[in-house]
Amino acid sequence: MGISSVVRIIFPRDDRFYGILEEQAKLVRTAGKAILAFAAGQQNAEVAASVVQGLEPQSDALVHQLEDFLGDTFVTPIDRENLHALATALDDLLEQANRSVRAAAVLGIDSPSEGISGQFAHLGEFLDQLGAQVPLLREQRYMEIVEARRSLRRIEKAAHKSYRDGLSALFLREGVGIATLLREKSVHDAVEDAVTWADEGADLLAGVALKHA
Repeated sequence: MGISSVVRIIFPRDDRFYGILEEQAKLVRTAGKAILAFAAGQQNAEVAASVVQGLEPQSDALVHQLEDFLGDTFVTPIDRENLHALATALDDLLEQANRSVRAAAVLGIDSPSEGISGQFAHLGEFLDQLGAQVPLLREQRYMEIVEARRSLRRIEKAAHKSYRDGLSALFLREGVGIATLLREKSVHDAVEDAVTWADEGADLLAGVALKHA
């Protein structure tokens, strides 16, 4: 029996960490659903932004809780650095998602263009699907996480295409004033940034899954 096996018998794994990540994943999915509702015209930007912004303090508290647990736990279910990196990535992702939908609210984009709606729809879908993968860590369904990463990569590519197409349509639209151009481009850029952060979080999750598969 290896030393790591002996250590795990003497010091059972603390599964509280899975619970924290899963609570964060629920927040990410809630943000995704609010953004999808905005993209579909089911609620305005201010309502969606209020929902997403309200999730950030909850996520911050979960990260602090995880850090406290790491300080007094000898054996963790997955590597300590991976636990902290995942929790931080999910927290940062919520912050970026909030910035994107808050930009739409602050700049008065309540009737978004097709390009902006498409970007938000892809971002919302990405968040919802990414959040759904986190609980698979506890169940050690690592290869399912890796497979899901491929699906998320397709959403990411579609989101980037929406960004490029949206900018092209914006700059080619006749009669667009400078104020409108700047407002809409700012939102396009904010959503693009959020998608990039989401993709990095998905890479991290898949990397952890591969490490333990």
